[in-house]
Amino acid sequence: MRENQYEAARNKLIPEAEQYAYAQHGPRPDAAGVDRDTWVQKWNRTFLQRMDYLARETGLIAKGV
Repeated sequence: MRENQYEAARNKLIPEAEQYAYAQHGPRPDAAGVDRDTWVQKWNRTFLQRMDYLARETGLIAKGV
């Protein structure tokens, strides 16, 4: 798979990963009852983990990675 094909396929996963992160941590820090820095760190970690999970499930990256 060429780099631009990989990038396009990975970008298609973004909306699902965003939705998952918001569902886990709320739409904004005040709704989650935490300070902004804590919320951002947790949201980003969840988003990136979900992106990797989805990429593995769709075969974009190897399952052992």
